[in-house]
Amino acid sequence: MRSILVFLFTLLFLQPAASHYKARYHVIVDADGGIDDFRAICMMLASPEIEIIAITAVDGFLSPDETARRISEFLAGFGHEGIPVGIDAGQLMPEALELEEMPVDIIALGPLTNLAVLLGREAGSSSLVRKVYWHNDAADKKDFNYSHDPRSARTVLKSTLDMDRVSTGEILISLEDHFPAGLDSLTTRYAAAIRDLYIKPPPVMKGHPAMTTMGADCVPLYLLNDEHFQVEVTGAAPLHQKVTATNVAGMVPRLLEVLDSDREDKSIIFSSFPTDPGMFEEDVATIAREIIERHGLKEWKIVVLTNEFHEHLGIYSILGAKMGLRAREYFNVGIDELKIESFAGSQPPVSCMNDGLQVSTGGTLGHGTITLGEGEVFPKARFAFKNRIIELNIREDIRQQIKKDVGYGVKTYGLDATEYWDYIRELALGYWLRLSRFEIFNITEVSGT
Repeated sequence: MRSILVFLFTLLFLQPAASHYKARYHVIVDADGGIDDFRAICMMLASPEIEIIAITAVDGFLSPDETARRISEFLAGFGHEGIPVGIDAGQLMPEALELEEMPVDIIALGPLTNLAVLLGREAGSSSLVRKVYWHNDAADKKDFNYSHDPRSARTVLKSTLDMDRVSTGEILISLEDHFPAGLDSLTTRYAAAIRDLYIKPPPVMKGHPAMTTMGADCVPLYLLNDEHFQVEVTGAAPLHQKVTATNVAGMVPRLLEVLDSDREDKSIIFSSFPTDPGMFEEDVATIAREIIERHGLKEWKIVVLTNEFHEHLGIYSILGAKMGLRAREYFNVGIDELKIESFAGSQPPVSCMNDGLQVSTGGTLGHGTITLGEGEVFPKARFAFKNRIIELNIREDIRQQIKKDVGYGVKTYGLDATEYWDYIRELALGYWLRLSRFEIFNITEVSGT
């Protein structure tokens, strides 16, 4: 087992940056605050195929201010505070389009007011949009997302934007029968968030048809499984397509599958990363399942690889792994998307944090995406993404507890004793299990580039 893990880790570092898995879709979501919008957003967050780069709020089911507030709180619950959310689409949409290196699609889940605003700006911004996916029944002029702001809809439909108008058509796909029970069987945080919305729905959502029938969530389903939909070209130019669901029976099961897809980062060698306790040392095996239940498969994989690379179970290497993953979650990005400046120095034990940072982010010396900062050695790091930088440092009480625990080991056993390293291993396993990456770091935004 050990040789396999070391081989996998070596490949991780040897792969060129371009080989790392990238999402198929990089999207700006434009939402009006319906519960089906929240289902759709959770699906996109859960899927490794879709990366949300920004969310704008449009007037519709809720006001833009209320939608932006609710979405910001929703994202913060997942640790995705770094996804930009705003009501000023005239500023946020162009900025997100210009900063993104990959082609960008717009997922319009409500009326087209914000897209009309984007078109009203200089032509350069809208030209950066690859395609618009609009939740709208093209055959129904009374469709809410059209009728709420028909002037903006006509403006956008007359433009040269490539657009798919996605809906379930005349078919109502019920969520009353299998969806609630299906949610109860899922363990991902995104499924749990939707389940909580159904248990305690905001008063404004109670009784709304979108609570019990599929709506905007058919858009991410179309992106991920277009074989379940029928596509017809509309209009004289092949820019607009009417897309309607056809595989009605398969829609709810697939919706649940997407919500359950937030599992682990894609591996290079394994179809799935080992989790069987029988494959690990006894002290790890006894807590493996509990670690996975508390912290998820992504952290499990990252910390296992970190420890194999690091040659022993170390406290700071584990905290570095947790820190790097937390930074990725903040911005909602995958491997090899961040540039890291570590202030952990080059002297153990604090410098051991650097090993965890490299494994968890893919930011390696070989890729040139991690550097050591100058100044005082401190267990903190800065993570740059596009034009923003955040700084994470280990909480003071955690640092003091580590100092106390390690100091006891040094005093009791001495640095060269086998018993000391056995003690450190036991400590490290305890820290790994007990400490949540969502609670142990101070996070601040610093001036961007």
